[in-house]
Amino acid sequence: MDAGTSVITQTILLIIVVVFTAIYFFFKKNYNYWKNRGIHYEEPFLIFGNLSYVMRKSSWQMFKDWGKRNSSDYYGIFLGWKPALIIQSPEYAKMILVKDHHHFLDRYLYSSYDSDPLGSLNVFSVKSPLWKNIRQELTPMFTSNRLKVLTELMNVNAKHLVNKIQRDYIDKREPVNLKELFSMYASDTVGYTVFGIHVSALNDPSSPLWYITKHMVKWTFSRGFEFTMIFFLPFIARTLRLTLFSQPATEYVQKLFWGTVKERQSNGKTSDKDLVNHLLRLKEDLKLPAEAGSRMYCFLTFSAG
Repeated sequence: MDAGTSVITQTILLIIVVVFTAIYFFFKKNYNYWKNRGIHYEEPFLIFGNLSYVMRKSSWQMFKDWGKRNSSDYYGIFLGWKPALIIQSPEYAKMILVKDHHHFLDRYLYSSYDSDPLGSLNVFSVKSPLWKNIRQELTPMFTSNRLKVLTELMNVNAKHLVNKIQRDYIDKREPVNLKELFSMYASDTVGYTVFGIHVSALNDPSSPLWYITKHMVKWTFSRGFEFTMIFFLPFIARTLRLTLFSQPATEYVQKLFWGTVKERQSNGKTSDKDLVNHLLRLKEDLKLPAEAGSRMYCFLTFSAG
């Protein structure tokens, strides 16, 4: 090895050492966040924070385990290098969600109007100030009378669920896949309550709505990775342009919604038993930001439902 090559090698090694040292001290400083504030926290793992369980264990199980180790009203964790406070007190949760909600408008998860309109334009993930406008418009839609009507529709579907369990599993003494069954129930319920479409995946697995829904709820490594990044590491999700809903699902929901609208406009029939008419009124009343574009209306109205 000549002198020039040796110098280059030493320089590269020095750069690597400096970079890793900087990363180490960056995380070390960040991981003192809760300690410096006197708040008990879960010990983080370098780079991953408290997300080292990801893809090996359920998030719900992990939060349950953390809750058992922390009996206080709140405790700290780290989502990668970002500190996060976990609230366990119902009183504090009520203050955050109700009394002081104007200080906690935006959720941490990643959303993008451009790459994932269906996953972004809904009350759960939409950002301010659009969130406030949507919330104000949606609140009158859910009066006690309207909720009663929706509940009646859900109860009809629940009877189909009970009948299917009895017919296909109890009578035949067959094991039951509860996740699939309840996914079918959710799919049928959305079809009933939002679109007014009386299709039943519980009675007919070839239901077109279930065809697209089952792919949305199917758990795969790639979908698990997408969900984890979107909810816990939005910086990475933004860089990779990950989506909560696939493009085929987005296009199908768009087609389904507007197909229902056109059918009702052509035959002159309306129905207050589902949310289509209410969502159409919302579309007219709600003003989206210019960058969202008018093409987002259908995604917004479905997501709001």
